[in-house]
Amino acid sequence: MVPRLLALFLLVLPAVADGRPAWVEARDGLTAAYFDQLDAGQRDTWFKALGGWDQPEAVTTLGEIASRYGAYLDQLESKIAERQGKLDPLKRRRALSEQEIGLRNHHTRALEKLEAEFRRARASEEVLVKGLAGYREARTIQAAFSFLERHPSSYVRQLLARACAQWHAAMADEKTSSKALASLKKLQKDAEPAVRVAVARALGAFRREEAFTLLQASAKDEDWRVRAAVVQALTATRSPEGVSLLIEMMAKEKGRLKDDINNALKSLTGEDMGFADTWARWWASVGKQLPREPAKGGGAGDPASRAKEVAQFYGIPTQSERICFIIDISGSMNEEVEQLTKGPITGRKESEIPVEGKTRMEVAKNELKRSVSNLPQDKLFSVIFFNQAVRTWRHDMEKATPAAKEALRTDLEAVVASGTTYTLGALREAFLLAGVTEAGAAAKPKEGLKVDTIFLLSDGGPTDNKMDDAQPMDPEIILEAVRQWNRDAGIVIHTIAVDTEAVGTYFLKTLAAQNGGRFVERRK
Repeated sequence: MVPRLLALFLLVLPAVADGRPAWVEARDGLTAAYFDQLDAGQRDTWFKALGGWDQPEAVTTLGEIASRYGAYLDQLESKIAERQGKLDPLKRRRALSEQEIGLRNHHTRALEKLEAEFRRARASEEVLVKGLAGYREARTIQAAFSFLERHPSSYVRQLLARACAQWHAAMADEKTSSKALASLKKLQKDAEPAVRVAVARALGAFRREEAFTLLQASAKDEDWRVRAAVVQALTATRSPEGVSLLIEMMAKEKGRLKDDINNALKSLTGEDMGFADTWARWWASVGKQLPREPAKGGGAGDPASRAKEVAQFYGIPTQSERICFIIDISGSMNEEVEQLTKGPITGRKESEIPVEGKTRMEVAKNELKRSVSNLPQDKLFSVIFFNQAVRTWRHDMEKATPAAKEALRTDLEAVVASGTTYTLGALREAFLLAGVTEAGAAAKPKEGLKVDTIFLLSDGGPTDNKMDDAQPMDPEIILEAVRQWNRDAGIVIHTIAVDTEAVGTYFLKTLAAQNGGRFVERRK
């Protein structure tokens, strides 16, 4: 009798399993599985299905799964850091044996594989947020607010902040929006800067007085990354109150955030005043009203008119106090150039461009010397040179003292162009120098990041790190890597293309556009 019942049970079981709701399969599968055992497609399918489990008890399970997923990302980050630690000593040595070159390439390939896995995992995170924001039952949403906003995992709290904006946009419900804002207000005091950044960005989705009041508070945050997120949010709200707050912030800020605010005001008004007091006078003169369509004009603060008051590299001005220059020293940089007046340089008149150098390398060196020589002594800077290998001029940021400037001028004489164009490695090194790991900015709140602005100069499409048989690297791989590194860091990346082909031009132009920077193209 028992065998017959068992056989009957086995016959019925597949039908029961097949008839289960998708969220049940997702809950059971994600609770039992290790994330590294799931392919990205299965993981995404289950994350999406969690949004269909619209019951209060779903929140506890989702919080547990999200917390485990954050730990999984931390584990990947630790593996990346461990591999990076093995690679660093080999990158810093100028002369390597054949065996050491092979070891360096091995660690580099392993690192890129781990980074690709991490990027896929972070992409799934967006699906997890949508699953959370997919709840529509009032009891479920209330459970999410009350439970997740005090969850011990900062990763989970970030997800909740991002979901708040999606709930507001999807439901357009006064009660839900009010609860979302109340939750964001609590998260605004979180000890983790990444959570406060997520809050500031989420507030940009609201068009309510309470949200603006919260943005005013975030504008005073001690971490500049949070204040940079406020600038983005105020730009998105496109309101007269936002313009007034931006002008107030500009008067108090220093360094690169002044550039961010000026660019935000320019996008909102079509004007370019450059300085807080000039903006304030102009704003009062127009009755503190935004134009229906931003004008396309210059203004008293046009970049060319204030060029002498800010640092420049290839004509791109910046008020940054923490600059990293990334210079391509591949073999093609030895090619000769013609009269430089034939290529546009942002911020300078063509008649003012001096001819400095016969080759691309010589011109790049002279531009770098000029830019660094004009930096005030309290500014911090560093330089990264790259071909198939990556070399940092100094292992930390340097104050722009006369001694440091002279040391750079001397060291530049020994820099020789050769090899290929491993751009991914150079950008990774810049973010590591800044204090950013694969999982985002890791610097302590009061310290902030060591770098807030990057200038990248290159004359070719990116390749891998092989010397003799280098292969082109898909620009999308690098762009996605930078998106992950820079998601919470807010580092601006300016790019300069020197006689690049189509792929190189596309990559550098897109890199600048996606990271708040400016793109300059130099051609013969």
